Amino acid sequence: EYHNYDLRDDYSTWGGRNYLLQSKGEFTGTVPTSGINDFKVWNNVTTVNPNEIWTISFDAKSSTAGTLMWVFFYNNSSNIIQVSSGLASTGQTTTRTDGGVPLTLTNNYVRYWITWTFNSGVAATKTIICGRLGSETNNGSTATVKNIKLEKGSKATDWSPAPEDLMRYIGDETIELYSE
Repeated sequence: EYHNYDLRDDYSTWGGRNYLLQSKGEFTGTVPTSGINDFKVWNNVTTVNPNEIWTISFDAKSSTAGTLMWVFFYNNSSNIIQVSSGLASTGQTTTRTDGGVPLTLTNNYVRYWITWTFNSGVAATKTIICGRLGSETNNGSTATVKNIKLEKGSKATDWSPAPEDLMRYIGDETIELYSE
């Protein structure tokens, strides 16, 4: 059956723009026996301007309850805009300049969000790590994240594809995203 969809109208009902390309699907990492495992990373994803607020949201779980997973929103350069504060849906706060927030995962999917406020300074391109596992917790366990969305503002909205990904998903088997 043919449907004539106006993607602009459908997109406006989804919430904020997702800045993460190819964020659909499940991404899984294993806790290493030593060091760290960054299992889902977007390098140089977007430019953050002074005093902006950004929010990431995602579903996450672990094969072993109590596994610690970190999320970061940062730039490695000095003398540029940095995170001044962050707040997670779990109530945790951060003042780390790399935006690092540790989350303790359960063995069932939970929807998480983290909102970061950036300080004044020079605009900078940022990298997102949505899944850093360290050897300090539950060696050999796995963590899985899905439905990852990065958007401007302080409100987490339901997952939607980045506009650049729309044509990729139209050809995908999961067309239910576009049907009513």
